[in-house]
Amino acid sequence: MNRSLPPLLALLFAIAPLPAQERPDGSLAPIGSVAAISSQELVLSAYSPIFFDLGQLEQLAVELFGDRIVVEERDNHQKVLGETSLAQFITFGRSLLIRNSLDAGERITRTLEEMEEREKQLEEASQRQRLNSEAQRIHDQKRSPENALMTAEIQPRHVSIDLLERSLQSYLRSLDVVDGDGNASTRLNFNWIHPSNLLLVEETPTRLDEIRALVARIDRPFPQVHVTALILQASGANGGPTGVPADLAKELAVLVPGSNFALLSSGVLRCSIRSDQTCQLATDSDRDSQWDLSFRPSAFDPESGTLDLSDCAFSMVRNATTPVAGADGASAAAASQRFQTNLTAQLGEWAVIGAVGAQPVLVALRIDRVRESQSGRGR
Repeated sequence: MNRSLPPLLALLFAIAPLPAQERPDGSLAPIGSVAAISSQELVLSAYSPIFFDLGQLEQLAVELFGDRIVVEERDNHQKVLGETSLAQFITFGRSLLIRNSLDAGERITRTLEEMEEREKQLEEASQRQRLNSEAQRIHDQKRSPENALMTAEIQPRHVSIDLLERSLQSYLRSLDVVDGDGNASTRLNFNWIHPSNLLLVEETPTRLDEIRALVARIDRPFPQVHVTALILQASGANGGPTGVPADLAKELAVLVPGSNFALLSSGVLRCSIRSDQTCQLATDSDRDSQWDLSFRPSAFDPESGTLDLSDCAFSMVRNATTPVAGADGASAAAASQRFQTNLTAQLGEWAVIGAVGAQPVLVALRIDRVRESQSGRGR
C-alpha cells in the first residue's frame, strides 16, 4: 500500500524559505506545529485510499499531522545551515504522496489505514442497521391485514393484454418483500403472460379492488358497425344512375351534377371500432377490375352518431379488356385510380369520396350501427 522513494530535495517542488526556528522533538509534529527533519532523511511515500476519497484523505492527513514540514541543511557536524518549508502532503493521480522521514511516513500511513478501517466498519454497521430496520418495517407492514399482499389472476375477454398493460401503467410499482430468512428484496407487482393473455397481480386488497374495477371498465366489447361500400364508375348512359340506391342517387345529383354513375362493384364489411386495427375490403386478384379499400375507425361518438375514418385509402386497377360502363361495350385502356383521405361519416348516411378524370370512380360508404345484442356475440 505504501512505498518509499529515494530522497527528494526541495528542488523537485516549489520551496519557500522560512526563518529559523526551534526543532520539535521527533519528526511527527502535533497539529498546528511544523516538523523539522534533515534533508538526508527526506523520502517520499505513496498511500492510496481504499475507503475515503482522495480529498477526504488529504484533509484528514493535514488535520492530524500538519500541512508543512521544515527541511534543514546540515554540515558534517549537524550544524543547521539553512531551512526550507515544504508541503507534507501532495495528491498525485489516485494516491497521496507523503513527504517526511521513512519512519514518519510509515507511522502516518498506519494511522490513515486505521482511520479508514474504523470509518469503514462504522459505515457497514450503519448500513446493516438500516437494512434490518427496513426488513422489520416490511415485516410489520405485511402482518397488517390491510397491507397484506394477495395474488390474483386477471384475464381480459375483449381487449388484448397489450392494451391492458398500457392502461394499467399508473398501478405498476415495485414491492418490498422479505423471504423466510429475513432478506429484503424488491419485485414488480405485475407479471404479464402475453401468450395466455393473462395478468398476475400481487397487491394489497385495496389496490387489487381498484385494479379490478379499472379492468372492468376497460374490458368491454368494442362497438361494431356494418360498412357498405359501393364502387361507382362514370357512365355515359342517360336516365340517371343505374343500380344505385335512391337516397345515394339524390346525393350524387347534388355532389356531381350532370354526371351519371353506374354501380361497378360493391362490398360489405363488419368491423370493430378500434384505432389499432385496419379494416379492409378488396376484390379477388384474378378479376379484370381489381380494387382495394382500407381504413381505420379511429374515433366513435355514440351521441352524435359520427365515426372518424383515418387513413381511408382506395385503389383500383383496370386492364385493357375491362368494359367501361355506358360505353356500348367499348374497352378502355389499362388505367389505375387511387386516393387517400380522412373523413367523418354519419351513421346511416352515405359518404362519397373519389377522384376526377376522364373516367372518374367514386366510392360511396354507408356506416350502420350493429345492435348490441349482435355485437356481443363476437369480438
